[in-house]
This record gives sequence, C-alpha cells and structure tokens, in this order.
Amino acid sequence: MSLISIVVPAYNSARHLSECLKNLQAQTFSDIEIVVVDDKSPDDTLAVVQRALEEDARIKLVSHSENKGTLVARKDGILASTGEYVMLIDQDDSLEPFTCERLASELTCAPVDMLHFGVRVVAHNELADDAARGHGGVHESPTACFDGRGHPPHVVQGP
Repeated sequence: MSLISIVVPAYNSARHLSECLKNLQAQTFSDIEIVVVDDKSPDDTLAVVQRALEEDARIKLVSHSENKGTLVARKDGILASTGEYVMLIDQDDSLEPFTCERLASELTCAPVDMLHFGVRVVAHNELADDAARGHGGVHESPTACFDGRGHPPHVVQGP
C-alpha cells in the first residue's frame, strides 16, 4: 500500500496524458500509486496508459467499458486506489516535483484527514491568461500544484 494514491480521470487525453504521467513518475517522493481511469476514450489514451504501465509498476489502469463522465471516473479511481491518502488531478495537470514529498512530510508531522493547498495556473494563451488572473471562472483547486513559494498547505483537522 502506498502512502499517496493519485487518481487521474482520462478522456480523449492522449495529447496531454503522457506528459502528466511522466510528471507524476518524476515526483521526488516515490511511495505513490498512480491510478488512471480511461473513460472509454476514442483516441489513443488507452495506448498511452498501457505504455506507461510497462515502464512503471506504480501505475494502475481502470478502464470503463462505456463513457461515464469525470465524476464516475474519479469515484472509480478512488475505489481502486490503495493509498492511505488520495489526490485527484486532471489529465492536463502537472505537479511541482516535490509536491508529494511535501505532502508526505506534512502528513507524517501532523496526521490529518485532509490537506488543501494552492494552485498556480500557467497560461499558454490570452484566454488562459485571463483565467489565471481570476477572470473567466477558474477557481482555486486543491488538486493542482503547490505554488512553489514555500507556503505550507492549509491543514484541515478531522474530528
């Protein structure tokens, strides 16, 4: 059992998924499980995951027989995960290389039920740039990446 399971719902994501998986494989903390849920993608998403499976035993595939949507894909990924903690990211997200290491450190020092941490949006066009500045409906998400400025995550204590 890994300390952290990272669930990645994937649909029509062959273009981004390979980069996302390489990013997760490069985490400085290796006690992770990467659960990819292919939501019956009509593109090469499944082939991308299968290649990654051959390279890294930490990757697990959940494959839907029909498209069920992101919410069900996340739920099925969580149900298939074996980690003590679960992190949800999207197929086009990336984490700073030390994210899981910092999370593990926080969880070891102060075991909690939930950690919430900030997001940094890297804009690649004018629309994304507007979203990164807070315009256009992008909201802070606990599933993206540390902001890289050394700020500790916000800790939510359980009952």
